Amino acid sequence: MISLTELLLELSGAFGPPGGEGEIRRIFRTRCPQVPWQTQRMGNIFAEIPGQVGGPRVMLAAHMDEVGIMVQSITEHGWARFITLGAWPGASLPAQRFRFHNRRNQSYIGVTGAVPPHFLREEERQRGLRVEDLHLDFGVPSRQVLADLGVAIGDLGVPDVQPVLLPTGYLVGKAWDDRAGCAVLLDVLQRLAEHPNVLLPVGTVQEEVGTRGMRVAGRELRPDVAIILEGAPTDERPGAAAQTVLGGGPQLRYYDATMIAHRGLVQWLADLAAMEGIPHQLAVRVSGGTDAGAVHLEGEGIPTVVVGVPVRYAHGHQGLISLADVEAAVCLLTLAIGRLDAATLARLVEA
Repeated sequence: MISLTELLLELSGAFGPPGGEGEIRRIFRTRCPQVPWQTQRMGNIFAEIPGQVGGPRVMLAAHMDEVGIMVQSITEHGWARFITLGAWPGASLPAQRFRFHNRRNQSYIGVTGAVPPHFLREEERQRGLRVEDLHLDFGVPSRQVLADLGVAIGDLGVPDVQPVLLPTGYLVGKAWDDRAGCAVLLDVLQRLAEHPNVLLPVGTVQEEVGTRGMRVAGRELRPDVAIILEGAPTDERPGAAAQTVLGGGPQLRYYDATMIAHRGLVQWLADLAAMEGIPHQLAVRVSGGTDAGAVHLEGEGIPTVVVGVPVRYAHGHQGLISLADVEAAVCLLTLAIGRLDAATLARLVEA
């Protein structure tokens, strides 16, 4: 069993934009070979792990994809236009390095280019950069040279970033939304012993482009309760108060733009964390959304809660997480899965 730190670094460095999550599926299988993994045609990876008794079907899910880009068109000079896959802060895109995979499964590098400020009119400076103002530069003189390298329309790209562990216990890297959640899921599976339910671990695809994988997973797996693991953006700002900060423990979310969480589940997890001395943070988000927004609407409605690992600078090339927050989330979820039986769920749902 590799360490949690090694798992986080491996997941962050892996290639996995929406529609290209194969490398993450392989990590799921490699790092938890004891789990009877299956795949859905949509690309989700999942398993059914029965416990001591036929308790509730408990979904523990994290999405495998990260924000990325796709080559949309190529010019005669070997430049390319691209579309974004997921929500990118516009200011973070110019002059950044992206790693692409082509259809030969080869890797190549492109840089996002923009017109230098020297050549911008005043109204263009005031307007700010838009995605359509940017292009990809692959360092080639022509479209033919690009074709010889195997670059083609439809190729997927992600930030070209090597994650690192800092001396403070923070990790810097890309894709913590939601590779931090994936790491929690896999580490819980490595540590979990007996449990009184049917555990449904799931890695979903294409969350960043509309929770598409979860729409399939929720409908087909029919969980009785869903715990969604996320990389939750912190709302820290210099000199301002915040609900979610790095180092404060996992976020337990009451609300976001796509879901009102099941209050009984949120409170049960908060009480469990307090009883066991596990740091945690309660949050009410005014925007954003997760796979919870899709799964909680399945069937007659599925009691759902989001447990998020705080992430600074989510959806950018470089994000920060705290190893202590990840460890706290693993501890809380391992305890929760071990105690969430039919009687407990019935009490929470009926309250």
